[in-house]
Amino acid sequence: MNTMKITFRQFLQLIFIPALLICFQGCSEKQKETNPLPAGEADVSLLSEMIRKDPQNDSLYFIRAKKYLSENVLDSAISDIRQAISLNGKNPDYFAFWSEASLLANDSKNALHALDTALGIIPDNRKLLQDKVRLQLILRQYMEGMATLDHLFLVDPQNAYGYYLAGHIFIESGDTGRAVNSYQKAVDLDPELREAWIQLGDVLSYMKNPICIRYYDNALRLDSNDVETGHNKAYALQMLGRIEEAVAQYKQNIRRDSTYELSYYNLGILYKNRDSFPQAIEMLNTSILLNPEEASTWFARGECHAQLKNKTAAQEDFKKASALRPEELRYKKAWEQMSK
Repeated sequence: MNTMKITFRQFLQLIFIPALLICFQGCSEKQKETNPLPAGEADVSLLSEMIRKDPQNDSLYFIRAKKYLSENVLDSAISDIRQAISLNGKNPDYFAFWSEASLLANDSKNALHALDTALGIIPDNRKLLQDKVRLQLILRQYMEGMATLDHLFLVDPQNAYGYYLAGHIFIESGDTGRAVNSYQKAVDLDPELREAWIQLGDVLSYMKNPICIRYYDNALRLDSNDVETGHNKAYALQMLGRIEEAVAQYKQNIRRDSTYELSYYNLGILYKNRDSFPQAIEMLNTSILLNPEEASTWFARGECHAQLKNKTAAQEDFKKASALRPEELRYKKAWEQMSK
């Protein structure tokens, strides 16, 4: 385990769609008028009966497709959304769903085809253009993604989310300076775009630039319960040598979410580095309870026990660390030395 949880995000939460379900916000007027059932309350059998009675209602296929997707029945979800499109080929939400469902089914070709088809019909739709850039990021089509962004900025020159996406392309392309400029432009245009504040914090934290703390604070102002960002702020403080502030932030993170294991681990390491071994063991105990398969935590606790002359406990921890990571020679060596 690293002592950091700087994910550097690289769009892990926003563009690697297999970890997500798309948020469906749009619906047609026909759906609003003819179908009072929210998708989450309608089971497949009821929806199928409604479709049997009204087979030309595209919105019903859309709702059933969403239900299938929520149950991970991807083939049926894709089949239904394509039927909805055959009945109403001008609803951008349908094409966005088709793309997302195809990506979840590991069919990136059709995911891109769905968006290209939609943009052939609705070429200036901002959401579809944004979705296409997100997909091009996943596919590592950075030049193509920039071309799509050029189109988006022609449609909407002040599109904050577009600049946010551009920042990701620059990060993936290794151009950190332009990435920072793009994220900064995004928050200048939309100070409520929390993800861009987080990215600025993460990038500048990686560069050990103290201004990253201000950016994390802006993100936490918008969502004080975001424990990952709180953890990243604590780690940034730690790397900047502001140890007491880092300790306070880790403790605050733990109070907000008593299951956030990495904050216990990092706090334990800080205490260990300050020779506060009983406090370190307390934090590492909880870290192990929450994630018992992480060898480095066992090893760190073993080091604390060794410093406190608790040979038996240290030996057991080193043994466990070595069993979990037999390729890590220092774990095995520590175990062997403690066993003499």
